[in-house]
Amino acid sequence: MWLGLYAGAAAAAAALCKHHAADAADAAPASPDAAAARAGGTPSSVTSRVAAYERRTAARRAGLPWLGPLGNGCALAALLLCQWLNLEALEGTARGVLGAAPLLLLLHPHVLPCTALNRSNRYAPLATAVAASLLCAAAAELVRRAEADAVGAARGLLLVGCALPSLLACLLFLWTRRQQPALWLWCALPLNSVPLLLSHHRPMYDLGAAGMLAGVVHLALARRARREGLKYI
Repeated sequence: MWLGLYAGAAAAAAALCKHHAADAADAAPASPDAAAARAGGTPSSVTSRVAAYERRTAARRAGLPWLGPLGNGCALAALLLCQWLNLEALEGTARGVLGAAPLLLLLHPHVLPCTALNRSNRYAPLATAVAASLLCAAAAELVRRAEADAVGAARGLLLVGCALPSLLACLLFLWTRRQQPALWLWCALPLNSVPLLLSHHRPMYDLGAAGMLAGVVHLALARRARREGLKYI
């Protein structure tokens, strides 16, 4: 009960910080550069930097420069408390992060500890939280196997290694939008079927399913990004 109360309070605090930051940004007069960027169709990376500068300036004028870091801390605390509640109190699994990960949409971009966050990668923290939770569950399973059987631990490590390439490549693309060779992505995709077909333990199976989904999503997003880029050539 106390964990749920603390998680709800942290989520409410993160939402309030996001709301007050948006109000401060809306109340501040738009700069000529920002207006020109919106009217001229400037790429999103430039527009997001201009918008982030406006938000920081508005927060300083309102005497609230701490609002963004506080909101980010509350959002991260709410996610961790919800996952802890799911695992310890409700005896759930790592899959429970799927319900709590949307709390990271309350993160403020270009503010500690999320200085690399901007409008183009706003969904990257959600995918990172899901991947981190599944990896932690798989690591715990590997430790349990290592204590019982070294061969089983080596087999589990191999299953985890089959899912990592697609998962990490997708996360890197979501954060940086850096293109990877399509042939490499297609070669890494079938590796995820190894933990899906050969493992009956939930952490390994979930990691393989996440890697398969991440590979498919990565291919689709990369293809869309290439098509969008060809419009400007």
